[in-house]
Amino acid sequence: MHKKFTIQNVERVINNLILMKPLILALTLPAFFIIYPPDITHVQLYSFADIDVAIQTTCHRTCTSPVLFINLHDNENTSVEAATVYLDKTGGSLVQLKHLDLRNICINLQDQGYTFDPNRIFTPAGVQATLSGFDAYSSEADTLVTRFANTLLNRYVTGKKLIIALHNNTDSLYSILSYIGSGSEAPNAAEVYINAAMDPDDFIYTTHKPLFNYLAAQQVNVILQNEATVFDDGSLSVYAGRNNLPYINVEAEHGHLEEQLQMLKILSPFIENLLRETVETKPGEQKD
Repeated sequence: MHKKFTIQNVERVINNLILMKPLILALTLPAFFIIYPPDITHVQLYSFADIDVAIQTTCHRTCTSPVLFINLHDNENTSVEAATVYLDKTGGSLVQLKHLDLRNICINLQDQGYTFDPNRIFTPAGVQATLSGFDAYSSEADTLVTRFANTLLNRYVTGKKLIIALHNNTDSLYSILSYIGSGSEAPNAAEVYINAAMDPDDFIYTTHKPLFNYLAAQQVNVILQNEATVFDDGSLSVYAGRNNLPYINVEAEHGHLEEQLQMLKILSPFIENLLRETVETKPGEQKD
């Protein structure tokens, strides 16, 4: 006997999908129904001497995208909101560090406190500088922080085709203007494009020349990292540049949700083209 096609039956199917039970939707739902599986969140606890840092991965439709969205500072929440809205529409995975809604991570080792910036740990010089900058350094702490950085790189970055970092800044303290003239970041920039109509706190920083050209043509504030003169502060952009890994930092002022989301949307054609190339190129094969 065939079941009647009723609203109750449709609701039952949807509820089963949410519970991740195997279903053959084509036999149950009309063709015009498009239902995406719920987002999947994985949390890995990374243990230091006295605290755990949560590494949270949220998969929007897929966990296998070659593009990684990553948020390293737990107090930069506008960027996470923008990425979540964007990924709900496009799919992809977002990795976040969760540590008490703070930018920096504080640990204790043998009754000594240590603090480090999690976006300054991806080179040996960066680890030493970030620990020393908070007035406490030891080889033991260096080893622990380096091990944490290697875990992040090996488990989440290695094998990706594109890294999109998500950051927020405080009004007027750090902006694209820092990269021109006598600005503190000027030696790190090979090229800078500024759209005077945009807030200078909202910009994109990249290691990838073709992307710089694309964004400048779209009249988006953008900076191209200078690989010859960039200061080794241990940031993910320095690591990416040294390893020929396309890297993007989508930076916006705290609270500029719509502006940050708009920059992500402008990146979509570039991301889609990268994904298309990844699908078309077989493993071990190189494109001309």
